[in-house]
Amino acid sequence: MDLAKNLMLEMRQTNGSDKEILLKKKTKLENAMRELEDARFVHKTIEEENFLSIFNRYNEEIKGIDQKLISLQDDHSDKIKTLEVVLRLAENIGLAYSEANTMLKRNYLNLFFKKFTVRKGKVIKYYLTDGIKDLIENGSVRVTENGLPLHLLTRIINN
Repeated sequence: MDLAKNLMLEMRQTNGSDKEILLKKKTKLENAMRELEDARFVHKTIEEENFLSIFNRYNEEIKGIDQKLISLQDDHSDKIKTLEVVLRLAENIGLAYSEANTMLKRNYLNLFFKKFTVRKGKVIKYYLTDGIKDLIENGSVRVTENGLPLHLLTRIINN
């Protein structure tokens, strides 16, 4: 859970600073537009053609910043969804796997297994990822039978 907390803090800081930079740029552009409007309509120091050209350019830049702000929010939402999936997996891997869609199940399996050998629709051999092997060896991960036939349990430990 500390990892999740740290990830959230980092995402918020990054998202916050990016948002702050964009909002400062937008504010500068909006102020420049007001000055430009004053120059055209109050002080009459700029010609219509120049005014329209600069005004449209500023307007386009502001639209671009608005799009980046939306993208930043969407990216943050995607990261939150990903973090939610990871936390579900960490909290209850069995439930997370059983409720996952096919693609996510495939990704879960890739966390633990390098490959499977299948014959006649049955897994006859599988190879654990190096990370899982290390975790089993140092005792961080327990491998229990949980309904697995003993010969499969032996394969898990030996692979």
